[in-house]
Amino acid sequence: MTPSATPYLPSLEMSTRILLDVAPNSYRAVLQKIGHQMAADLARPYAGIMDALATGSGMAATPLGSGVMVMDQTLMGLDRPYFLIARLSHLVDVQNGDHHPVDILAVLLSPDTSRVAHIRQVSRMMRMLHDADLCALIRGAGSEDAVRALFLSLQDVALVPVHQQAA
Repeated sequence: MTPSATPYLPSLEMSTRILLDVAPNSYRAVLQKIGHQMAADLARPYAGIMDALATGSGMAATPLGSGVMVMDQTLMGLDRPYFLIARLSHLVDVQNGDHHPVDILAVLLSPDTSRVAHIRQVSRMMRMLHDADLCALIRGAGSEDAVRALFLSLQDVALVPVHQQAA
C-alpha cells in the first residue's frame, strides 16, 4: 500500500511533533495531552494554548471522515508553521457533529502574518489526510521516524522535529 505521490505541502521548514498511541479516555483528554506538548514545543503558556485549541476561539476543527480530523488556526508570534499529528490508541468521540470518532488528529498553527499561505497549507494538509492509504500507513507506523518518513516521501518539505531546532 503506497500513498499517492502528489506533493501536498509547500517547500518550507515546518516545526513538527508526532505523537503516537496517545491513550485518551475522552476528547478533552486528547486536547489536554496535545496542549501540554504544544505549550512545551512553542514555549507558550499552557492556558493560552488551550484557549487556542477551543473551537470557539477561531480554531477550525474539520472532520474528514474515516477517523481523521484536522484543526487549524493562525497565531500571533509564531515564526514558522507548527504541525502536530497525533495517532490515538483507539477511536475517540470528538462530538464534532458528524458522529464519527477519530484516531488521527492533525493540528496546523501558522504565523498570523500570512493567512493566504495558511489557507493553502490547510488545504494541502486536508488533501493529504484524505488519502486512505496514507492514513492506513500512519496507523500502522512503528515509530515517529516512520511517520515522518511517510510525509517526507510525499512532499518537498523539511519537517524539522521540535527537539532538533536551534534555540
